[in-house]
Amino acid sequence: MTPDSRGTSGAEPGGAGGSSVGLPLPRVALLYRRNARPDQAILDLLEAELKARGFPVFVDRHMRIGIAWATEIERQIREADAVIPLLSPASLQSEMLEHEILLAHRAAAEQGGSPRLLPVRIGHEGVLPPALAGILDPLQYLLVPADGGRVAHEHLVAAVVAALRSPAVSAIAEAGAHKVGRSGEPAGGAVPLESAFYVERRTDADFRAALARRDSLILLKGARQMGKTSLLARGLDDARQTGARVALLDLQTLSAGDLVSPETLYRAFAETLCDQLDLPVPPGAVWSGERSPAMNLERYLRREVLGALGDARLVWALDEVDRLFSCPFGSEVFGLFRSWHNRRSLDPGGPWGRLTLAIAYATEAHLFITDLNQSPFNVGTRLVLEGFTPVQVAQLNRRYGEPLSGDDAILRFHALLGGQPYLTRRGLDEIDARCLDIATFEARAGVEEGIFGDHLRRILVSLSQDPTLLDAMRLVLAGQPCPTADAFYRLRSAGILSGDSQETAAPRCRLYAEYLAWHLFGGSGRRGEAAAAAAAEPSLETKVARAELEADRYRRQVHELAAANERIHAQNEALLKQAVEDPLTGLANRRQMTDWLLQALADAKAGAPATVALIDADYFKQINDRFSHPVGDRVLRTLAGLMRDACAAARPSSAEAVRLSRFGGEEFLAIFALPADEALRICEAIRAAVEGYDWESIAHDMTVTVSIGVCTDPGTAAATVEEVLSRADRKLYEAKRAGRNRVES
Repeated sequence: MTPDSRGTSGAEPGGAGGSSVGLPLPRVALLYRRNARPDQAILDLLEAELKARGFPVFVDRHMRIGIAWATEIERQIREADAVIPLLSPASLQSEMLEHEILLAHRAAAEQGGSPRLLPVRIGHEGVLPPALAGILDPLQYLLVPADGGRVAHEHLVAAVVAALRSPAVSAIAEAGAHKVGRSGEPAGGAVPLESAFYVERRTDADFRAALARRDSLILLKGARQMGKTSLLARGLDDARQTGARVALLDLQTLSAGDLVSPETLYRAFAETLCDQLDLPVPPGAVWSGERSPAMNLERYLRREVLGALGDARLVWALDEVDRLFSCPFGSEVFGLFRSWHNRRSLDPGGPWGRLTLAIAYATEAHLFITDLNQSPFNVGTRLVLEGFTPVQVAQLNRRYGEPLSGDDAILRFHALLGGQPYLTRRGLDEIDARCLDIATFEARAGVEEGIFGDHLRRILVSLSQDPTLLDAMRLVLAGQPCPTADAFYRLRSAGILSGDSQETAAPRCRLYAEYLAWHLFGGSGRRGEAAAAAAAEPSLETKVARAELEADRYRRQVHELAAANERIHAQNEALLKQAVEDPLTGLANRRQMTDWLLQALADAKAGAPATVALIDADYFKQINDRFSHPVGDRVLRTLAGLMRDACAAARPSSAEAVRLSRFGGEEFLAIFALPADEALRICEAIRAAVEGYDWESIAHDMTVTVSIGVCTDPGTAAATVEEVLSRADRKLYEAKRAGRNRVES
């Protein structure tokens, strides 16, 4: 069947297609997101049509949420022959759907390929979230328009039926099937770099500092949905701005085939580096079957990557590294990372000194790596990403326009969600979009079909798959310590528990505590007890948080006042500058010149040296008439610059000895706190600089010169400002009459 033969598979909607006579029809599980459109219409269509053809179909539609529900979901997926997930822009945001697809994928790996995944995309051809891309990208899929009509729906049913009745087909390969690659930046929960809703935490500054120090290994640990990927992206962007080369590999995007052996994994590492860094030598050109996989990767990284980058350093980030912990060869991979760190210590000037490896993970590494000498997790710079504090929630709330009003609402919101970044953003989105008050939000937050229903069901299903974790969670909810270290670390890395030890373990937030207690204790009325207890008497933690919010408010007020003062100071400076500066040339204006001249006369009468010079552009009216007034303005600006440069060259260490101003029109005034002979030397330097300038760079056939008249004795007893200017003016006209382009004193 060719990709161009959409809708012509040969199987009519009700036909037999390619079924094998006598074989039972495969069992089908349809996965979807509740209350999403147009997913619901496609779900109803497929359920009805497949059942009409005799297919056993499972749809999670009417089951009561709880442990029995979670167990039944897993059983139905594992026992299905085919799982058809409906992928739309809305459903791809569903954690529950993501979890069900991952469950089907794992079941297929354990059960010899059953169930088959047959993805159907509804109006979405974009990049998949990282967690799904590694599973679904290698598969072909069926695309149906979101607003498709009867014909599109018939083609969809025909293609699905044909795939189900063809045991050899590993995915929908019928009419209209498409396939996507890995190209493009992965989509997911990362906050865009330009987003105004990213909140910096202390770890951000620590990560930037580690990158600036060029640390060898940076270990970024954080529970699920705590913002590790967003932080990595910002760190890499900072490194890029400083001239480093950067590469990022999200291990969720690796396929199952990439994790078969060290050979396939290391080759995937090398291919990613080659692609992202645009290297001239691909791994295939130098990979050798005579070398071990580790040696091949190390040799490629040292020669073809670091060697090709010259003096530039490489920051290589690996996200979702937890995926390696369960690999049988995971310890070997981490041992290789550790060896690169050790080599850098032994040879800091070598190529390994230009490599920084940033590793993001959630799970406790020591549970999987028993040999400390082979672990990079006990030698690198360790950073832990925590949830939002109440102050940070307040900061984010302000960026939303303060839908949470007052400290009480912020503290209640933080207590409910525990500062978990994902829940916080989703919660503020909901409050802002629906104009909810905090009491209404609290009442709706844990509802099965509410904003967090999908997220909470995913947690419940995850727990139900492991009786050990389920029992541990029951004990913690009952106020007892977590029974084992293994259960504590696994629940904490999943973001369900918080605490520093088994004894201090507690649900990550009140939302989790109430929801899980309701289901794990059989809905025995525990929901809402935590809220009632919190309302009865504020805890010490709540009182501290309230004080921190108050302190933050004072800090912001101080900052705002300081910023206002700076603005007022800048405005005053600008007004003062306007009062004393000529806007065209940037020199002092006539007002400033008069003040300077009065001071110079007073100093001269007291015995200090002083000289005053009038500088006039020759034939300037002809310049305006011939070349235009804008060109004339450019000439005046150039003259001002030439005079400044000539004075600075003559007196580089004494800027106050020469003061320049625009006297009016094309005339300038220079006041020298210098003896007459030195002032005359500078005047001659100004004249020569003007004469020697390339004026044709401004206009063809242009020449500009200046005439300068100098008053060398302004300090006589009877001298006034007017008298001094009159003397300089007479000398200026002597220069004009003598032929211009000269200095007269």
